[in-house]
Amino acid sequence: GDINEMEEVGSTDKVAVVVEHNRITEENDGIRFSNIADTYFILKDRAGNREIVSKIIDTTPNGDMGDWRHFARSVKKVIKRFNPNKLIVVLWNHGNGYFGIAYDDVSGNHMNVSEIGKALKEISSFYGKKIDIFAMDACLMQMAEVVTEIKDYAKFIVASQELIPGLGYPYDEILRAINQTSDIRK
Repeated sequence: GDINEMEEVGSTDKVAVVVEHNRITEENDGIRFSNIADTYFILKDRAGNREIVSKIIDTTPNGDMGDWRHFARSVKKVIKRFNPNKLIVVLWNHGNGYFGIAYDDVSGNHMNVSEIGKALKEISSFYGKKIDIFAMDACLMQMAEVVTEIKDYAKFIVASQELIPGLGYPYDEILRAINQTSDIRK
């Protein structure tokens, strides 16, 4: 659903929208998660189309979404490919405050708060400056203990100290706003 929201706006000549997630397949007995991670370059699609039309630009055979090293590698690959002058990184999945985020359904791993800090340190070092905006579309992640671990690596941190609604952030609205200005404060 989040990718479909992003596709309502898509990438533009000024904004590259890139998403990585584990491959999900539907089988007779339900949904299956895989450890294969696909990285999509988000293309514009018509509103209401529930099919993902975006282009897969990378595939990682062992895409453990709960491993901070995988998270850091994935973001660095995107930075290398697109060389952005502004960078927004969104980490989404289940959040459990200081106990962690990004619970991988296949490996059973997740990132604890110090590991988020390690990943962001590596990303910001590779980027050459602080990440412009780091957001966590996950419950309970805006707390002093979390921010203390990541404050040195992002100019702005967006998260919630409460529960996030099931649908998460409104990515279509966020991307429309981003495309209207290059000022990260707006």
